[in-house]
Amino acid sequence: MGIYEREYYQDEPRSFSFNPGGRSIVNTLVIINVIVFFVDWLAFGGKLAGFNQGGFSVGGWASCHSDTLVQPLTWWRFLTYGFLHSPTDIWHIIGNMFVLWMFGRQIEERYGSAEFLRIYLLSIVLGGVFWSAISMATGANGTVVGASGAVTTVLILFICNYPKVTIYFNLLFPIPAWVLGVILIGMNLLGAFASQYSNVAFTVHLAGAALGLAYFFGRWNFGWLTFGGLPDRLRKAMKRKPNLKVHLPPEEDPYGDSNDEAERILDKIRDQGIASLTAAEKRKLEAYSRRMKQKHS
Repeated sequence: MGIYEREYYQDEPRSFSFNPGGRSIVNTLVIINVIVFFVDWLAFGGKLAGFNQGGFSVGGWASCHSDTLVQPLTWWRFLTYGFLHSPTDIWHIIGNMFVLWMFGRQIEERYGSAEFLRIYLLSIVLGGVFWSAISMATGANGTVVGASGAVTTVLILFICNYPKVTIYFNLLFPIPAWVLGVILIGMNLLGAFASQYSNVAFTVHLAGAALGLAYFFGRWNFGWLTFGGLPDRLRKAMKRKPNLKVHLPPEEDPYGDSNDEAERILDKIRDQGIASLTAAEKRKLEAYSRRMKQKHS
């Protein structure tokens, strides 16, 4: 199988799979959000489907408040609110996590796990800051929770990368991805101006959409941020190393150096996405793929 036939080299995803696959940043984020939701609901007295234990809710202190922007000591809320969801509406977390899991896997594969995490966390922070600023400017009071801003960024990035992929709107109507993007942005613009008293954070969604569009069309990369390097270093430090390494004579393994180079390139694809490869690296990987095909044919 040549490199251009490999799944990670395709311009568009072949299909949507419901196979959860291995542990990834997307799967980890979904697990964290679900755990936080049930901790909030069960341990701190959240309400769900009419059930009310009373008591304290995590969202009361970890959510983003309308005046958080002018309270520097509480700026950590610009991050924590994105991992909270309404304990009174289970569809809030189900909807966000389904979209994140469904579309986030392709974006994580496209840009790499570390970059995907940077995009996701920055989107949460940007959405919280933008929402707090708009709330103070309009004199609105309240709090906001949910990953919908970051999920919107992920969805917009998917639409920009794969505009012609068919998506089932409301799980019923097949439309091209770019049409869904237009509908999504239009509905949130309308909601932001027309639904003053709605409990939907339209401005957070718009901030997420703006970041996704700017990232794609501006060809941005957040690799300069250091917080994405820590998971990489931990992963590499914990990577299992073989206790015994067999060295073949050059006549038996004439491609020893190129094998190591191919492994390095494959690791780079996994961590940073196929778009990070240089033209020379793509040629090396294609040549390695041809050799492996000939060797095993």
